[in-house]
Amino acid sequence: MREAPTDYVSIAWTRPVNWLRFTDLPRDIDAAAAKSRTIRYQRDLIRRWVQETQGRLVHEEAVMELSPDRATPQAVSVIEALRRQHPSATFLAVAFPRANGWRPHVHLEALLLKGRYHLLDPDPYISAAFSFDPSTHFSDWETQNASHRGQKACHRAEILAAIATLDPMSLTRKADALNERGLTTHTGKAWTKDNLAKFLSSPAPMRADPAG
Repeated sequence: MREAPTDYVSIAWTRPVNWLRFTDLPRDIDAAAAKSRTIRYQRDLIRRWVQETQGRLVHEEAVMELSPDRATPQAVSVIEALRRQHPSATFLAVAFPRANGWRPHVHLEALLLKGRYHLLDPDPYISAAFSFDPSTHFSDWETQNASHRGQKACHRAEILAAIATLDPMSLTRKADALNERGLTTHTGKAWTKDNLAKFLSSPAPMRADPAG
């Protein structure tokens, strides 16, 4: 008698990038994969693995971390509910820390350890429709992020120039006006009275010396 296929639940996650206004994802895996290459990579890698092992994927979940630079328990709390819905399923995720010493998502791993789970290696994914190499992707992303951080002085000058056209408005009205123009803080947040006051009272960032 042939054994029943193993049931799997897939968890794919990524971090927000506030300054690019990438701050939310649909929980539907296909809709999320259309917005995030990282999610699409995890979805496709896991689907291929399940197909090759003749398993059955009973649920796929896309998770957006709440913080761009740290792991939060709230972001992955959905796993507890999924485990109650699929008590006999094995949970799948991609083990990004196995490559290049990336930081683990400690809360995700802690929840997975409470039940059946399997972590896939973050190997490059290649197909006719989509290819993704995690090492290259995250290396390129770090370069892009570093470039953005280096533009802090230019961003400050842009905001100060915009504010100069708003006098003598109150800080609250200035913050609203900046938001209406589509201008954000350097980290991509909306302006408020408080963060605008902090911005105006902070010293200007040092510009890099091109002669270096």
